[in-house]
Amino acid sequence: MKTVSDVLRDDGLKQVLANTPDGWKEGVVQAARHLLEGMNYVTGEDIRLYCEQKNIRPHHCNAWGGVVPLLVSLDYLKETDRTVKAKDPKAHSRRIRVWESTVFRPQA
Repeated sequence: MKTVSDVLRDDGLKQVLANTPDGWKEGVVQAARHLLEGMNYVTGEDIRLYCEQKNIRPHHCNAWGGVVPLLVSLDYLKETDRTVKAKDPKAHSRRIRVWESTVFRPQA
């Protein structure tokens, strides 16, 4: 059951994505799909760092928060019960969720 906090979070993420250019969202989805085909488990941070390496950056940093829900809605990711410490020093080692790729293609 969703709490009021869940609804407010989800509404905020939807609003940020609604104000984000479609070209950026398409670029993120395409880059994330490429990453997810090669990795069985990822974090949102992995996706962000990969996109930034490809010079895919949003007009506002809050747009990153909508990427994982977008990928979940496309059935590219599914939730796990695992967490890891964030790698980015700015994240101060906070715990972040690990997601399972549904489009992972093991190399033969």
